[in-house]
Amino acid sequence: MATDPSYAAGVNAMNDMWMQLQNGPLPNALVGPATYGSGKAYKIPIVIHVMLPGGANPIGSLYNPTDAQLISMVDYLNKTYAAQWPSYVDTMNGGVYIPFEFVLAQRDSNCNPTTGIERVDASGLANYTACGVGTGGAPDASVKDLARWPVDRYYNIWIVNKIDCEDGTGPGPYTAGYAYFAPAPANLDGTIMLAISSTAGSKTLPHEIGHAMTLYHTFEGGDQTTCPPLGPCGTTGDLLCDTEPEKQSPFNCPADPNPCTGASYNFVQHNIMDYSSCPDRFTADQRTRMLNGFLNYRGGFTGSLAGEPIGAAPAAATCNTVSTTPANTFNAGPREVKISDANYTYLDYSTSGYNGDGNLAYWDLSCKEGATLDAGATYTISVKTGFWTERVRVYLDMNNDGTFAPGELIYTHDGTLNNEVHTGSWVAPSVITNPSLVTCTPLRMRVVTDRTAAVTPPDPCTVVSGQAEDYSITIVGTGTGGGTVNITQLNGLPVSCNSDTLNFAAAAQNVANPTYKWFVNGVSTGVTTDTFSSNTLAGGDVVTARIYFSTTCGLDSATSTGITITHSGIIPPSATIALTTGNPVSCTGDTLTYSVTAAVNPGTAPVYKWYVNGVYTGQTGTSYTSSTLNNGDIIRAQITSNNACAIPDTGSSNTLTVVHGTITPATSIALINGNNPGCPNQVLTFKATPTNGGYNPTYQWRVNGAPAGNNTDQFSGTFNNGDVITATLHSSASCASPDTGISNPITVVISYDTQTVTIYTTAAMPVCASHWVNFYATTLNIGETIQWQVNGVNVPGATNLTYSTNTLNDGDVVTAVISITNSCIYNPVDTSDPITVTVLPSTTPSISATITQGNNPGCLDSLVEFTGVLSNFGLNPNAVWLVNGVQVATGTVFQSTTLLNGDVVTFRVNQTDGECYTSDTLSTSFIMQLVPTPDAPLLSLIGNMLVATGSGDYVWYGPNGLIPNVTGNTYHPTQLGAYWCVNVSTGCRSNPSNVLTISLLKVGNYNLDNVKIYPNPTSGQVVLDWGTNVNMKVDVYNITGQGLLHQDVSNQSKKVMDLSYLPNGDYFLVLRDETGKTGTVKVTIAK
Repeated sequence: MATDPSYAAGVNAMNDMWMQLQNGPLPNALVGPATYGSGKAYKIPIVIHVMLPGGANPIGSLYNPTDAQLISMVDYLNKTYAAQWPSYVDTMNGGVYIPFEFVLAQRDSNCNPTTGIERVDASGLANYTACGVGTGGAPDASVKDLARWPVDRYYNIWIVNKIDCEDGTGPGPYTAGYAYFAPAPANLDGTIMLAISSTAGSKTLPHEIGHAMTLYHTFEGGDQTTCPPLGPCGTTGDLLCDTEPEKQSPFNCPADPNPCTGASYNFVQHNIMDYSSCPDRFTADQRTRMLNGFLNYRGGFTGSLAGEPIGAAPAAATCNTVSTTPANTFNAGPREVKISDANYTYLDYSTSGYNGDGNLAYWDLSCKEGATLDAGATYTISVKTGFWTERVRVYLDMNNDGTFAPGELIYTHDGTLNNEVHTGSWVAPSVITNPSLVTCTPLRMRVVTDRTAAVTPPDPCTVVSGQAEDYSITIVGTGTGGGTVNITQLNGLPVSCNSDTLNFAAAAQNVANPTYKWFVNGVSTGVTTDTFSSNTLAGGDVVTARIYFSTTCGLDSATSTGITITHSGIIPPSATIALTTGNPVSCTGDTLTYSVTAAVNPGTAPVYKWYVNGVYTGQTGTSYTSSTLNNGDIIRAQITSNNACAIPDTGSSNTLTVVHGTITPATSIALINGNNPGCPNQVLTFKATPTNGGYNPTYQWRVNGAPAGNNTDQFSGTFNNGDVITATLHSSASCASPDTGISNPITVVISYDTQTVTIYTTAAMPVCASHWVNFYATTLNIGETIQWQVNGVNVPGATNLTYSTNTLNDGDVVTAVISITNSCIYNPVDTSDPITVTVLPSTTPSISATITQGNNPGCLDSLVEFTGVLSNFGLNPNAVWLVNGVQVATGTVFQSTTLLNGDVVTFRVNQTDGECYTSDTLSTSFIMQLVPTPDAPLLSLIGNMLVATGSGDYVWYGPNGLIPNVTGNTYHPTQLGAYWCVNVSTGCRSNPSNVLTISLLKVGNYNLDNVKIYPNPTSGQVVLDWGTNVNMKVDVYNITGQGLLHQDVSNQSKKVMDLSYLPNGDYFLVLRDETGKTGTVKVTIAK
């Protein structure tokens, strides 16, 4: 790969983009919002392929690690990236949180459940068993070709026995693993690592994942003896500025000084991307570069559902998009679909267009790619298209009924550029903005694009030459009013002493029974109540709280904004006072109260003294009350703090001056119950708010100038349209002049609403009989009910804003009626304008298909011919054959020798003449049941027995043709001539075996009744017992006739043979006595 020009160009482009980012402020998505520090992460599905070398490698042996070991390795990987591995530094001590969460896949590429771990026999690859992968072993790509899941949705990890013939158990150097940068081609992307390194605590996997996310070694450009080239940190070495240049650590933990800088190491020898023996951290710049590489080169992971368990799926769509020109070569369609905001990317998936994806007008990705979004939040939708200018339409099935209604179109744009990125802002719906929204459940999002040159714009069901893709979107939360948490610092503001105990309180909104967790600098404190206190906080520390609460979606959480701590060693105390009872301009003799409203560094037991005109009043405490104050008196409070950093310990508040004078009463009134404008006969309640009303004000309410009501501050009644409500305040203050004040007037307005209903249909008239027609109602001030009617008769159950039917007749009249019982509605019943339908009769087409050659069930690789018959499909119907949904042929006949077991062969016909049919498209399918054809057996003569390799049932042929009633894999020839056999064990005939010609028959066969051979089958030892002394030769052959063992029996009655060293299988013992008679016995070894 190092010399591959395409890969090198991709890496250069990646680095050029990185260097350009250094010239300006980094995007927030790379710098990382505050929630990165509190645990929000991108979920990356991984799949582990254990590549076995053949032979005996039980689970738990060196080359075949257990699931538990691999799961613990993934846990270690996550804790390393979260700076939480126990022996590594955490975020409080130099570690950096990397927002990646690695999860073993829970659904495979076909959306079936999986553990994310598979074990594959790789011994069939030349040299793999002896040398693994690399030099002397199998090629990298060949190993990966045996087991690879789609690299745009899974990160693949291959566990191998050896790399370059070394497994890591010997004394010499070895390669523990390797990975490629993200621009690597799909057939090579991923990590290969030794089985011996696949343990928790081995840095191999975190290191290689760093490479996969575009990190270089910290010693890049150098080695164990040479420093990297010096230069600007952003363009030399590892291209990062917080990893100083260093030599490659020779697998130890180097001590100061750093030979490349002459100064102390700045912990670079502890970096995961070095080769030292003491790795324990990443850096902030490494996090930024990894995020950049991830978002630009591995965007498919952001929306991959591979790490999610199989669960609810979006409702099946009522239509799957079809192309009206399936043979087009424009390759229109989406190239990239992305949903993001300023901080995160939630979905980013790339495809190749209609032709690039295999002439697919519709691709259902809803079980493979999706996003979870917050109700009421604002997102950016981006859809990239190809060479042609294209129209883009994005729909979301918000009520999860499988139909994309006009109101579910969430983004539309008609492009004007080639290779355009269509971008728009979208606010995710909530149950407040859309009461029919289904939350906490995957919803189907359909992205449809087509060329602007197409005659008609794309809709959810039809394109001319474009493509539609479905994704899964889950809306969580309730939008405005969803769960939030705010925290407050209760003391020590604005500055606290270094040793102060600071107290904080959390308040949750819009949730029931929340639980709490408090964090300092993103690290949990262990406190789980709604309050938090600490005397160990340092200046600059950030305190946050997170709440956890139950929703209809399960457990949810919300995080507060942070409070940054400000400390000081010396803080003089001070206080703030305010007038809390009485008016700024008061009457002589009024009772006025002044209170301490804030204090700086008061300590735990502050003492307050109150002064008037500099004279101590004798009153202490946080408030001072007096009714003997004079005009011009000056009020202040003195504070004495008991805090150690209060130097001096005494301070003063602000001063307030007493003002006596004449006051003018006034009042304002407001409606506090009911609506204005509003319906007739409703009760309205008004409330008066006084200014300078004294201690016992009274009121006179008036309607159109006439006294009404009582002398309290509230007045209720029912009123007529145009009535004017006022109130007169009578102040009890002694210095009020005048002593009355008249309120603002409020005019009562009685109003009516009018409800209207309008209906429309997207169907073009005339319509075909039995075809579905959708009608939609839009309303103003919709009533309590809506009822659809056909020819003035209510349609049972048709009480929604959408009405669908396929039973209309020519001339039928469709209307909608809304009604309400509400006195505010002027017209309690409203009927829409009618739509008269024109219906044309429909022809009923039919199709059928049969197998005219071959069989089903049948044999793999055999010819199968299908013939379709169609009728009543009009002129030039389009007849096609599909295998597993992919078109493979046109016309009414299809032949194939390449079908596989489980393939679905479909004959599909659709009309093209635009006439009316009860169904425009019909299809019929066959599920193929095909079994493999057995390999041709190899025939050998062992002793006096013909033996065929393989297992199962056989048909034998001899000099006279078919040998009846012989079905095993052995046969004793009875006459001279040619013999062969065929394996028919699966019901399919193999090719014939080789032919063996018997030119000499033995004079005599040894009578095997003379010997007992046991046990058979055996786990290793075989006993031959003649019961009397004999002289025999015993030979052991394998099933291909290869001699394995030759022994003599001399004047013995029993022979014990040890065959335990042989692999499991069938073997043949050939016994020859002194007269030359021969007998052959099959022995099975099963250990």
